[in-house]
Amino acid sequence: LAPSTMPSSSVFRTPERPTSFVRPQMPATPMTNALNDAAWLAMYVDGETTTPDDVLLAYFNACDPHRNPRETIENRCVELPRCLDLSQPLVDSGVKLYYKSLRSIVRKEEDRLKRKDFTEMLNDDAMHRALL
Repeated sequence: LAPSTMPSSSVFRTPERPTSFVRPQMPATPMTNALNDAAWLAMYVDGETTTPDDVLLAYFNACDPHRNPRETIENRCVELPRCLDLSQPLVDSGVKLYYKSLRSIVRKEEDRLKRKDFTEMLNDDAMHRALL
């Protein structure tokens, strides 16, 4: 038999294969999700403190002097973790997230309402319970 004289373009060839095998993405486990969430939370509250910052203190001081919410809010952040059995780093992250969220809410309300006295809102127990 003589070798085939077909042009090389018409020769049947298999498709080129990747040089390395790409492993498909495995579904995340609950532990992986928990670790990812903890890492995200740590990154999100990085730079925050476990006490009200100057911005929040300014909002607290703008409230009615007889109904200043500062002490109530700070006590809430101290008492709530005692009711829960959580590690201190997790409690600190939660408090930092609480203050960051509270600051964001008050700033948005200031932009919306064009005022600085938020005595009623900052003394609203239901709002603080929802945030914590």
